[in-house]
Amino acid sequence: MPVERLLITYDGSPTGKRMLTFLANIPSLHFLGIHLLMVSKAESDITTTECMAEAVSLLHQAGIEPVINILVGEPEKLISQYIQEQSISLLLIGAHSHRQILHAAIGSTITQLLKNSQVPVLLFR
Repeated sequence: MPVERLLITYDGSPTGKRMLTFLANIPSLHFLGIHLLMVSKAESDITTTECMAEAVSLLHQAGIEPVINILVGEPEKLISQYIQEQSISLLLIGAHSHRQILHAAIGSTITQLLKNSQVPVLLFR
């Protein structure tokens, strides 16, 4: 199945910024439908809004016009639901640590997405 829509789950972490830089530096990916998603636990989270603005700015500088969404709730459910609803073909998601305890490092959200994803996942560390 060809990759037509790519979803970047973004949280403002250094790993998340590396994902954006990776995408910005590969022009052959710029033609894809690129979705940028943040999942927040609070309705009016100023940090989430600022992180998203920073991410969008970086992508715009590379000539990428992403579909932008901020959702509130449980990340595993919302990301999986978003993948289905938007017909996403590839998921880019970041792991935040290089610690030895992998489950603790990448967290339950990523573990669940890796187990249940119906699309390929590119995991950044």
